[in-house]
Amino acid sequence: MSDPLRRRIEPASRYLVPAERIAVNQRRHWSLIVPSFGVALLGLFAAGYVTGQMTEHRGPLYDVIWFAALALIGHFLYRLAEWNQDRFIVTDRRIMMVTGLLTRQVAMMPLLRVTDMSYERSVAGRIFGWGTFILESAGQDQALRTIDRLPSPDVLYSTVCALMFGESPHFAGPLAETMGEAALDETGPDA
Repeated sequence: MSDPLRRRIEPASRYLVPAERIAVNQRRHWSLIVPSFGVALLGLFAAGYVTGQMTEHRGPLYDVIWFAALALIGHFLYRLAEWNQDRFIVTDRRIMMVTGLLTRQVAMMPLLRVTDMSYERSVAGRIFGWGTFILESAGQDQALRTIDRLPSPDVLYSTVCALMFGESPHFAGPLAETMGEAALDETGPDA
């Protein structure tokens, strides 16, 4: 498969150097979009209730209420699209967080510079299956320090530790939505 075509099919590969292999490529936890969904749903119900009470006069206030409800739904759809495009990527060389829908931002930290890594799981995180990772690098402020609400933090932690200690985790494993083994072989050191 040609390189430009692979990059269209597998968007994470556009951020890789030639011999780099993806171990983790995942979205953050779905709970990030729940508040926007709740506000949009509440706004829709409120607009329906308030305009249902306006039986006699349906003037500009009626339109304003429904435009506000549509704006809340539009905000939710934007957050959903943004969540769908954002990625947490761990390769055999670095950790990356790719965010933003209109303006893409890529924060990255080389694995060799990670001096300390920990993760926390709040009560809600333990119930719903997310954790917060904290990365430190030789006492310096980094673009990638705290990554909130990552799913499957136990498996993710062991995968990152295996990479940091020079072991080879299962690339394209069950944790991630990664490139297939055939595509990884094409981008490996022998390519």
